[in-house]
Amino acid sequence: MLKEEIDELSFPVSVFELKVENVSDNLFPGANITGTIPFEHSGDVKKAEELDEIVLRHLNE
Repeated sequence: MLKEEIDELSFPVSVFELKVENVSDNLFPGANITGTIPFEHSGDVKKAEELDEIVLRHLNE
């Protein structure tokens, strides 16, 4: 755990550093993803960017 809490945020956020040792393909046999998976932002994108900036700023402390 790099940071247990970020006081600047009004909700609990912890920051962890993870090391990925292995990535495996667990798709159903015979299935392949052949393109971009569509998604849609359902909230306030500007606010999400501001919250991301706060969290990322605290990574360097």
